Amino acid sequence: VQVRSLSISGCDGKRDPSPFSLLHYNFTLFLPVKGIIHVMYFFFFFFFFFPPISKADKEFVWSLWKNLQVSKSDLTQTVSLVVERENQKAEVKDRSILEILHAKDRKMEHVSLEHQEINSLMQRKSAVDEENARLKNEFCNLNRKFKDKSQELKDTKECAQKKEEQNRLVIKNLEEEKKGLNICCADLLSDLEKLRKQEAQWKKTKSGNNIRIKAIDRKINEDRKLLIYNKIICIQILTEIIVLFLDFSLFLVFNRKELEEIQNLCRQNIEDRTQQAELIKQLEALNADTQKVLQDQEYAHTAKTTYQKVCYSIVIKL
Repeated sequence: VQVRSLSISGCDGKRDPSPFSLLHYNFTLFLPVKGIIHVMYFFFFFFFFFPPISKADKEFVWSLWKNLQVSKSDLTQTVSLVVERENQKAEVKDRSILEILHAKDRKMEHVSLEHQEINSLMQRKSAVDEENARLKNEFCNLNRKFKDKSQELKDTKECAQKKEEQNRLVIKNLEEEKKGLNICCADLLSDLEKLRKQEAQWKKTKSGNNIRIKAIDRKINEDRKLLIYNKIICIQILTEIIVLFLDFSLFLVFNRKELEEIQNLCRQNIEDRTQQAELIKQLEALNADTQKVLQDQEYAHTAKTTYQKVCYSIVIKL
């Protein structure tokens, strides 16, 4: 590109173009045409010397041809694409060859395993033949033992017959003993029925006693509840008495204050006897009434205190 720019500037400049610059310009124009011609030769040999190509290869070649048809084509890029394509084909072939080799190895391993299995089966066959020979010898020995045992069985049968006769005699004796034991069992059963009757009577008496005990327990629980209720009532009464005593004490304090105020008023009114004679008489009457009320309250207070002491002594006893 730089060469083309220099040559063109030389031709279009103010100076006259030299023959060397014109030659250089023509050579630079010929270079891409030469590369295109080489690529065309490559495609020609590719199609004619390698006729069995796939559809993907044809598409790849046509894409390269289209890239070369562009005005500004890059030959290095096309060549690198061709090389990459050939490398990919070589890798695919190598992979297919490796897969074929792996398959052959697998077949060889399978054949070797079958050969080993055949050898093992032959070994087993020899072992089975030896086992059959040993079993035949054992069968002969067992047949001899069977004959011996059959003779022993005859002897044992004769002994068994003798023992059966002895057992019959023993059974007769046992039956006689059984009769005696049955009589004893009947006596024991009668005693057992008597004991069962006694047990039933004892259970009845026990159930009656249990009912009485339950009734007594109920009464005790009821008495306990009544005691608790009475204690609660006494506590309530004591609290009411205490409240009344407090109210009475407050009433006394209030009356005392009133008496003090009245006394102060009396003292003030004594100075003016002439003017407040009638008021003094009324106050004396009121004083007499209040004294009576105080006496009545004192009697009530003494009665309440005595009642409180009596209730407190009852609570302590409970």
